[in-house]
Amino acid sequence: MFRHVRGKALPAWATELGIASWAQYFLKWIVSHPAVTCTIPGTGKAEHMADNLKGGFGPLPDESQRRRMAQAYAAL
Repeated sequence: MFRHVRGKALPAWATELGIASWAQYFLKWIVSHPAVTCTIPGTGKAEHMADNLKGGFGPLPDESQRRRMAQAYAAL
């Protein structure tokens, strides 16, 4: 997924959900799915861990926003 978005800007509306990076974008999309109860993102870098943690703050996308997120990713 990260290779797919490398060098590409986040959608401008992502800030409405408090998203500032692709890692946060992906994590919010995953944890907002009704069937998901836990995520464990793996990283060996402290800066990536700090970025991942920021994905847990702010609003989670609703079903409509999740569709918009998936469409934006697919359109890249």
